[in-house]
Parts: sequence; C-alpha cells; structure tokens
Amino acid sequence: MPHDQLAHARRTDPLTSHQAAEAVTLGLPELQALVEQVAICFPDGFTDVDLITARPDLGPSTLRTRRAELVARNIVLDSMRRVRPDGHTQLHTVWIHRSFVTNPPEICEPVRPATPADKAEALAMAAKLENEARSCRAQGLAMFADFLTECAQMMRRLAV
Repeated sequence: MPHDQLAHARRTDPLTSHQAAEAVTLGLPELQALVEQVAICFPDGFTDVDLITARPDLGPSTLRTRRAELVARNIVLDSMRRVRPDGHTQLHTVWIHRSFVTNPPEICEPVRPATPADKAEALAMAAKLENEARSCRAQGLAMFADFLTECAQMMRRLAV
C-alpha cells in the first residue's frame, strides 16, 4: 500500500487510535497472515480466546473474522475438540493449523464474484452449446446432444 494511502494517527492520539490505524492499514491478506502466524504457534490447537490473548492489538471481531476466513480456505481446521477456557462458561472450539494435521483437506482459494462480463460469456457459451446440441440431434447423436443441452443449462445457471 503506498505511503500516502496508509492510515495515520497523531503521536498525541490515544493507543486505540494507533491500533485502529494499524488495522485499517493492513489489508485482509496481511491480517489473515497475522492470524495464521498465531495458529502456527499452537501445535495442539487454539481457541478464539487464545487468539485474542495473543493479538489483543487487533480486536476480537477482526481476529474471529480472519480466523473464519482461514477456516473457509482450509488453512485453519476444526480439531473437533471443545474446551472451556479459564473464566468462561461456554465450550469453545479448538482450531488447529493444517500443518499439524495428517492428510489435511486441500486449500480452497477465495473465488471472486462473477462479473457482468462473466455472466454474459456464460450465456453466450450456453447459446453455442444449444446450437451444437441441435446439430448433433439432427445427425442422430441424441446422447451427445443431451449432454450438450445439460452443459448449456449449467452455463445458464452460472449466469444467474
């Protein structure tokens, strides 16, 4: 991020202002990396309470949200264990970094939402597939035509 786009706090501002400026300056990948660094420090797993204790400078909501994003990508996994941290009445999930798990699931990369251009391309492809299906049907290739029609329907669903 260019220096002129960084969030700033004055030297005389309270600590919370400096923490807020740091959080705004850091983008999502950087915040996720900070949460992942904490996760790697807990080979037996960690709770959100551990995460918040390790990085109180980032705020509980930010930390839980970034942890959830890492869970969605299979970088941090549910250990299937629950513990009651000291001073807490409810059970908390124990999360674990994938590097400490035998045969972890594949990492899921974030997917960008479909743009209007993507949707238009899917509709155009659906039209081509339907034309091919009609041509195949005319040639007596019903099974292949059915397959192409099914593909065209999938492309139309992707365009929604």
